[in-house]
Amino acid sequence: MKKAIFIFFLLMPFLVYAEDVSTVTKYYKTISTLPYNSNEIQSTTYEITEEEYENAEEPERNNIIIETTYKKLTVTITHLTNAYKYKAKLHWKLIPAVRSYDIMSIGYFASVTPAVDPEFIQEYCNVDGNCYESHTHYLKTSSTGLGAMFHLPSGNLSSLDQTFQVIVTKTNPNSTIISQKATADYSHATQTISYNNAKKFTVSIGGISLDSTILSYYDGISCAETTWNGTW
Repeated sequence: MKKAIFIFFLLMPFLVYAEDVSTVTKYYKTISTLPYNSNEIQSTTYEITEEEYENAEEPERNNIIIETTYKKLTVTITHLTNAYKYKAKLHWKLIPAVRSYDIMSIGYFASVTPAVDPEFIQEYCNVDGNCYESHTHYLKTSSTGLGAMFHLPSGNLSSLDQTFQVIVTKTNPNSTIISQKATADYSHATQTISYNNAKKFTVSIGGISLDSTILSYYDGISCAETTWNGTW
């Protein structure tokens, strides 16, 4: 409880005013297959329409198709009193069959820097109606991005969401910023990967970059990005 109160007081200067100034949502369909005579899983991602996403139904799996996933990724820039908040949120339309270490990132220009520690939240509900929240993650940082690596929950789930957000201020307090960009990226492990290997990634405004030794363990999507232009 003391930690929660301390964090609240740290955020108080930023929370007097809040307004979403820019937001973008992308929808994805990913098919992961294991072809005959191959030991390497291949994943192909398609950017789809909101209508196709909303109408998606649980697909059949077979000896070749490992899983088909549908996910929605939203990135938002919010104007606070003395800063801005960048938020990435991923919602799973269909719960993934493979549950290992996934990666989520927020990227931004070097003209801004985190004002407080970023926040990661994983929320999920079981089919029995019980819901849970986890903040457990491994954090990776750079001058133009933040990454969270975490394990997907096991069990028979009815919903699954991840949120990664950070409050930023100017890197140079005396500068005038006329443009901002926030990018959101997500890499889903299509096969089991160890904790130590899953840490082999970097983050930037361009999204998640995986080490060549783990590239085949993950699917790939195009980043969702949103921009803001004005005077700050």
